[in-house]
Amino acid sequence: MHCLVSITLSKMQASGTTTGKELSMTQVVNCTPHPVNLFTENGEEMVVQPCGHVARCAMTTERVGSVAGVKVNISHFGEVTDLPEPADDTVYVVSAMVLAALHGSREDVFGLSEYVRDEQGRTVGARALTR
Repeated sequence: MHCLVSITLSKMQASGTTTGKELSMTQVVNCTPHPVNLFTENGEEMVVQPCGHVARCAMTTERVGSVAGVKVNISHFGEVTDLPEPADDTVYVVSAMVLAALHGSREDVFGLSEYVRDEQGRTVGARALTR
């Protein structure tokens, strides 16, 4: 299931600067288990519903100590599963953990950035996507 949303993204160079070339994407596929609220630069809110499958990554932990009786682990991210193959004019929104596990290997996969919070400090959306 694809959620059709019109979006334009600036292509980023490795240095973090934009190339000036615009990538026009017409589909945003939400591969998280919950709706994603995106706020456009002009303040409009776009709600992208979950597509029905959730991208996940394997994780192993290594215990490295404890703090005040609580274990301290180092987490290692493994293989990403349930992420669709690249498709024309499509970007995928995933969790921060899945994004980290990909190590920038997919230009069509994004996480959320510039979070918007309500009066109680709860995240209600994002103003940007990140790779």
